[in-house]
Amino acid sequence: MIYTKDRAEHPDVISLRESYFRNEECCIDVKIKVIYEDESDSITSQYIGFCKVFDDCRKKYGYTRKTIDETLRICADKNLLKKYLKDHEAEVIEMMTLLFDQDYVTEAYNNEIRQNALNEGIGIGEARGRTEGIFTTLSGLVKDGILTVPQAAERMNISASEFRQRAGSLL
Repeated sequence: MIYTKDRAEHPDVISLRESYFRNEECCIDVKIKVIYEDESDSITSQYIGFCKVFDDCRKKYGYTRKTIDETLRICADKNLLKKYLKDHEAEVIEMMTLLFDQDYVTEAYNNEIRQNALNEGIGIGEARGRTEGIFTTLSGLVKDGILTVPQAAERMNISASEFRQRAGSLL
């Protein structure tokens, strides 16, 4: 497994059984060697460097063509996958664009779900607020002798006893 973040306290080997089935009986364990960026000029180290440049550009410019252009420019300047990126530039741009499209659609979908949940919550809150406002007004009318408890309860579509119980100290 290639790990593109800083090494920090991450292990050199990860056990899938220990990571995902720690307290369960498991008949098989797969151990994965974690590969980190190093000072060598290996293709793996260059790929990790490319991923880091890409992540930095994406954070700075978002899911835009500028992110792709800057990633390719910086990688060329740093000699990261320089020949490969030059020889396959069109393919890399297409692949990164598709990745952006997929990530963008996923992010937009998640944002829509969050917004719908927020709107639903606001709608529920507004409805509860309206109901409580009506209830408080009706309780005040009962207290002032303008309505009887049964009349107020009928307007709220609840029983007179339920109205009295909810009104409590308002009456």
